[in-house]
Amino acid sequence: DEFGVLLEGTDEADALRRAGAIVAGLEPPFTVDDGLLDVEASIGIALADARYTRAEELLRDADVAMYRAKAAGRHRVEQFDERLHQEALRVLDLEGDLRRALARNECVLLTAVPGAADPKAGTLSLLSTGAKSCDGTNPSVCWK
Repeated sequence: DEFGVLLEGTDEADALRRAGAIVAGLEPPFTVDDGLLDVEASIGIALADARYTRAEELLRDADVAMYRAKAAGRHRVEQFDERLHQEALRVLDLEGDLRRALARNECVLLTAVPGAADPKAGTLSLLSTGAKSCDGTNPSVCWK
């Protein structure tokens, strides 16, 4: 489940302190009936400023920070910052490139050829139909 907390009249230090208190309060297991329930808290913080013109934008950025916190491990707090903003823009650009490549039928599926890998040489043969380059040992989709 996801929940939002709106703090008015707060600054970065106060928001981080309060988020840390929420995480700390949820860290010990809760007793429910005769068992223990572990709750994992991942909190994303976005501080309102002039760049936000709609509430949805602030919620979106808090959500991005929350998913960064989840990816980093249990019981974490992450604040949306310029680094996350640039990463979000990069992902949007990549998604757009992939959508355009799909629409133009430019995608190529690369899969490992069974038995063709040579771990000593660090090589892996791939089936391809014209991709310029793609690295890795898992099936991949590349586009021209």
